[in-house]
Amino acid sequence: MPEIHVVRKDNRHLYENYFDPYFRLRHDIYVKQRKWMALDRPDGREIDQFDTEDAVYLFCIDGGALTTSCRESSSFRSAAASMPAPASRCCY
Repeated sequence: MPEIHVVRKDNRHLYENYFDPYFRLRHDIYVKQRKWMALDRPDGREIDQFDTEDAVYLFCIDGGALTTSCRESSSFRSAAASMPAPASRCCY
């Protein structure tokens, strides 16, 4: 069953294995599909100035695989900062 995980600075270490697929998926969408060639990188990953340690991501994980994801805006980060981190990799 798919689960939505909120990934923040305080629990990011639990999700390190999901960031490479996440950045590669973004590259596929923005560079390969949308042809935004200014974002092309030799490593095949799309990473920008907003991918900082303070960024908040939503990862949909199904059977251990990342299926959907997004990076949230600053307004969401403010709200997420007040949410308690889960005790495990459990979703919200």
